[in-house]
Amino acid sequence: MCIRDRYWHNINGLAENMVTRKVLDNLGYEDVFLLSRANYPGLGKYSAIWSGDNAANYEFMQLSIPHAFSYNIYGIPFTGSDICGFAWNTTEQLCARWMQLGAFFPFSRNHNAIDAIDQEPYALGEDVLITSRVSLKARYSLL
Repeated sequence: MCIRDRYWHNINGLAENMVTRKVLDNLGYEDVFLLSRANYPGLGKYSAIWSGDNAANYEFMQLSIPHAFSYNIYGIPFTGSDICGFAWNTTEQLCARWMQLGAFFPFSRNHNAIDAIDQEPYALGEDVLITSRVSLKARYSLL
């Protein structure tokens, strides 16, 4: 019988996260945060997951919504995407809208490639800063 990689490929990421969590627990570390791009049903017991590298455009922002819901169904509740996009340069309007959306993802972070423009809210102007502040205050008022 031939066992093909496609049947076992994703279980490797689950196994790596299980072992990493167990080792860190045995070493006495508390409140460990593991973040993985691997995915497999049940991975959420051991690690958070993010969608992987995305692009700074409205299509990827829209796709981040079903991504989060899908992984919740797979048993991975702590999930999100790179807010404002990872690859390419974001715009003020795109980043402001994505900060509003991303503030309500379980895993919420603004992260981008080293060769893209700075996209922290303070780097993109007053409108993005105010929008981000209001959205993040709403997020933390609900937690």
